[in-house]
Amino acid sequence: MNRIEKEHAILVAADRLIREQGILHVKMTEVAKEANIHRSRIYDYYRDLSEVLACLCMDELQAGAEAVSEERFEGYYAFVMRDAIYPFLTKAHQTALKGSLLGFLAELDEMENGMAERVRIGYRAILAGMQSGPKRG
Repeated sequence: MNRIEKEHAILVAADRLIREQGILHVKMTEVAKEANIHRSRIYDYYRDLSEVLACLCMDELQAGAEAVSEERFEGYYAFVMRDAIYPFLTKAHQTALKGSLLGFLAELDEMENGMAERVRIGYRAILAGMQSGPKRG
């Protein structure tokens, strides 16, 4: 596998483990095993679980605009960001995620369909929670 394929395998593995076990129970060593990557090599791709979580969220945000325009949005990480994922991110990843979310909201503002409006309301609530919620450093 090349680097991009390994990064993707790690994200797919993390996604599967988080959905099966919950975020509190997932460790980088388990993600490496699930992705079939040596546990010491996983850090060549992602520094820590915070970076993996941030990438999962950002990937979803990037795919979200297209999905909403086609009215097939099935968000997962974005809607649990504030309560479940966001506190586990480093401040740098929190800041990056806020920026991505603001960009996604700007894209949603350009769309006119019922799905976009529902998602926009949900994401604005998430953004409000991010701005006032607990921070982890």
